[in-house]
Amino acid sequence: MPEQTPSEEVAQLYRRIMRELEPDLLLENIPALGTKYPDESGEETAQRKDRYSTAFTECFRRIDAVLAQMKQDSHVFKAHVLDLCRKKDDASSAGVLHSIENSIAES
Repeated sequence: MPEQTPSEEVAQLYRRIMRELEPDLLLENIPALGTKYPDESGEETAQRKDRYSTAFTECFRRIDAVLAQMKQDSHVFKAHVLDLCRKKDDASSAGVLHSIENSIAES
């Protein structure tokens, strides 16, 4: 199976959140992690890995929350656009509205 790459929007969201949580885990920093802490003890490594695990969990919790909010906002926006179309007085908008509603129903 080919490797999947994230959308640029999700990658940007990850960067914004992870920069705050754990800069070591920024995409550009991950490749160097194996050599960044050569002198740390086993205990320090374990603590760092725990921090990383916590940061990953929190980061993806926040990403999921943002995406869920965007989905909700999308539904509200869709209803707003359809309402605007319905309020249009001219007869040509009825055909446009019907076409829009059909497109939305199919997606």
